[in-house]
Amino acid sequence: MTVEQKVDQATSNIEILIDQVGRLTESIAEMRFAIVEGFAETRREMAEGFAETRREMAEGFAETRREISEGFAEMRQASNERLAQLEAVVDRQAIVAERLAATVERQAQLMERMFSDRP
Repeated sequence: MTVEQKVDQATSNIEILIDQVGRLTESIAEMRFAIVEGFAETRREMAEGFAETRREMAEGFAETRREISEGFAEMRQASNERLAQLEAVVDRQAIVAERLAATVERQAQLMERMFSDRP
């Protein structure tokens, strides 16, 4: 093989290597771009997931607050109703006590008349 053929072959080999390095560089760039896009997509998905989780938690907390408020309102209502029932019982007992006092007083007057009529 002549020197010129060897130079041509070396040049051809160098061109092949340059072409392979170029394709490898493009492939690396494409992989990097895909990785960057993947990370960006993952960040977006995570951000959306976190936002959704925050919304769900806020809604859950709001619902819990409403349920607690409603529970306290129901307890207050039940307590007020029970208090009204007890007040009614006390009022009836006061009336009964007044009637008993009047009966006892009449009986005392009757006894006094019975014993005062005796010689």
